[in-house]
Amino acid sequence: MTARTLLQRLGTDEVLTRVLGSLETSRLAAMAVGSIAASALVALLGTRGALLALGAILPLFAVLRWAPLRAFEMGAPVAERPYAVLRANPIFAPLPVATLERLSHDVVALRVDAGEQIITQGHHGYRFYLIEDGEVEIFENRVLCRTEGPGESFGEIALLRDVPRTATVRANCPTRLLALDREHFLSAVTGHVRSRTVADTIIDSRLAGAPGREPVGREQ
Repeated sequence: MTARTLLQRLGTDEVLTRVLGSLETSRLAAMAVGSIAASALVALLGTRGALLALGAILPLFAVLRWAPLRAFEMGAPVAERPYAVLRANPIFAPLPVATLERLSHDVVALRVDAGEQIITQGHHGYRFYLIEDGEVEIFENRVLCRTEGPGESFGEIALLRDVPRTATVRANCPTRLLALDREHFLSAVTGHVRSRTVADTIIDSRLAGAPGREPVGREQ
């Protein structure tokens, strides 16, 4: 259990698959050795003695390895604020805790000034953005569609649908963002059915448009 949870926080995507494969191989090998050893223990200690001996192995191992495991745990702190922002977002809320912990290390904190353009309609999409603090304006074809504030997000359409950016996003005031690269975003969201379903629902709602859009001047 410790290996499967800690590795997702400590290991990188490049090695995690190989390490989990090694763990599975070790588990099967341990089962084979245990099957052979069980007969010998029963013959040597009897049924009750064999059960007690085998039952003592796990707590004994935990005691012996407690200090190294605790050092690993303390060496893998979770970024509290990014984790909270991710957990509060409906796209990421269904994801397992271990996945969110890894994503909290993958996000990049950004500060943008008022009036600064974050993404441009028609450009290729490389990142997904979460608003930690501040406010942004979202334009489609130079028409103001909506504003978004803390806890909301943008940029998922270009990544999940593999299309150019469908809108221009501009900071309405000094804003703090959390940016997640395309690879990390797609790996997390497309690998989880509920998360992908929520993302698709949000995309469909945004592509359907909203009534009462307010025309504005040319974007900066």
